[in-house]
Amino acid sequence: MTNKGFAPLENKRKKSLTGFTHLHLHSQYSLLDGSIVFEELLKRCKKLEMDSVAVTDHGNLFGAIEFYTKAIAAHIKPIIGIEAYIASAVMMNAESILTK
Repeated sequence: MTNKGFAPLENKRKKSLTGFTHLHLHSQYSLLDGSIVFEELLKRCKKLEMDSVAVTDHGNLFGAIEFYTKAIAAHIKPIIGIEAYIASAVMMNAESILTK
């Protein structure tokens, strides 16, 4: 089978993600859910020419200051978020759950 003048797929892939911002990302501070280390994340963002990235860890902001300072130093706009869940008052009372 011939290629008929079409460039291979890998030559057509966009090598940059300029203008794209990842808004759902868990770092090493999302216990049991994330393993991304900020240094590696920011290196990858630079390689893909991303000018901003978000970190939305589960239920905490423990890495927010570290992420912010390292992103600023790498000239990448940091977006700080949190993935949280809201439960009704009934969910907070284990006794009421067990008696229903």
